[in-house]
Amino acid sequence: MIEAGITHIKETDQVSAMYKKHNYDPQGFSVDDNLRGIMNHYTIVSVGDNPQGLKAIWEDIASQNKELGKMYNNFLADIENTNKLSREQLKDSPSFFRGTAIAELDAYLKNGTTGVGEDEKRFRYQFTAVTPNEEMADIYDSGVTIEYDGDDVRSNGAEAVTYDPFFRDLGETTETKKDGRMDANYADQAEVRMDRDIPLDKLRIKSIKIKSNDKSLIKKYESLGPVTLISDEEDN
Repeated sequence: MIEAGITHIKETDQVSAMYKKHNYDPQGFSVDDNLRGIMNHYTIVSVGDNPQGLKAIWEDIASQNKELGKMYNNFLADIENTNKLSREQLKDSPSFFRGTAIAELDAYLKNGTTGVGEDEKRFRYQFTAVTPNEEMADIYDSGVTIEYDGDDVRSNGAEAVTYDPFFRDLGETTETKKDGRMDANYADQAEVRMDRDIPLDKLRIKSIKIKSNDKSLIKKYESLGPVTLISDEEDN
């Protein structure tokens, strides 16, 4: 769909006219980059500045060509189906997983709750993000995967993220737990957001996997839940 849309707008010589009509500033990016931004606002700066303008351009393109319109509508339907599946997984999953760094386990021991101290600047979001997909939890390769009990996650304010190809407001002040939205490029993560600071006696940890050969970590963190070490050889 994206390539067909790019070809259509170029071949019909509408690039400048579309930008002007929808008050869209490409900021020096190519039309290819701008239209591809329908799927990823993280990497295309201009898309993040005017998502509604981009949406208007895509709807305009879709209205001009029956085949493109069909592809565009199928694209939106696929995203909605993904969102529906995420909501179903939130209701039914027996476990949810969180990929994180070992510093978060240290904070659990210190505070007795999820979340981390305010001095940990990279954990400023006002929620704790998890996923029903263990493989997705491990994509950032931070060294630790925590498995939480599904019923306990649901009991602590969990809400499924809605994925949106035109979402803009990224960052800890705008990405929220309630009515949370996220870039559709990351829909396969099926992110669920629960409360940030949850007492650990209200959230059972079913397992902790740590990428390390250091056996002392088992004893250090076993009070939180069953610990398994994943060696470098096993991971590779």
